[in-house]
Amino acid sequence: MNQNLNELKNWLKELSQFEFPKWNELPELALYMDQVMTYLENKLEPLNIEGQENLITTWMINNYVKGDVVPNPVQKKYSKEHLSKILVICAMKQVLSIGDIRILFKLLEQYDERSKDLYTSFQSVQASSMSNIASETLKQLETIDNPKELEKKLIYSALTLAIEAEVEKIIANKILSLLNVDEKENKKEKQEEEKKKKEKEKKEKENKKAQQEEEKKKKERVKEEEKIQKELVKIIREGKQKLTE
Repeated sequence: MNQNLNELKNWLKELSQFEFPKWNELPELALYMDQVMTYLENKLEPLNIEGQENLITTWMINNYVKGDVVPNPVQKKYSKEHLSKILVICAMKQVLSIGDIRILFKLLEQYDERSKDLYTSFQSVQASSMSNIASETLKQLETIDNPKELEKKLIYSALTLAIEAEVEKIIANKILSLLNVDEKENKKEKQEEEKKKKEKEKKEKENKKAQQEEEKKKKERVKEEEKIQKELVKIIREGKQKLTE
């Protein structure tokens, strides 16, 4: 148990100092997939836990692109914008579903936030949270003097962290759910406005067509009347000629 405790303490120390690369530390040159994987595996190594699924794989990245969570690579290369989104996904997918992350990205894009600003905010909050939680957990472990209490303390620490994470996850999901409802309502309103606009245009076209038809019929009636008048005039002239004869 002491060996496990020392391993945990060392890992927590490393975790308390861990942070995602800052924006200006991301590669300036776009990378191919194999280069992306090498880069991400290196940067995320402290977060990988033995026996658990890797945080990122080529299959995952391809699915993020297909799912419209990450933009399509340009000529099979991934830029800083791509990498920043993939890193954010790697961190948040432990708490949010990929669908919720997609919603979050879409909502943020409404405010025309630049990728740099979004990632910088994320990176700052993540570094602070990681440091605070890891340091606090390490501090609690340092207070354990009685080896018999060690296992119990570790169990309760894991339970407490899991409960806190779950509560925060529930709150985050609720917020995103409400924001997504607003987004859907706004989208619905826009669709309704577009529908009314199209109906108005359709009605105007129908009215215009009806007016043209009416104008056409009017012209035809005028022509018919003129024709009748000409025939009447002809008949009258012919009648006068017969009378004079």
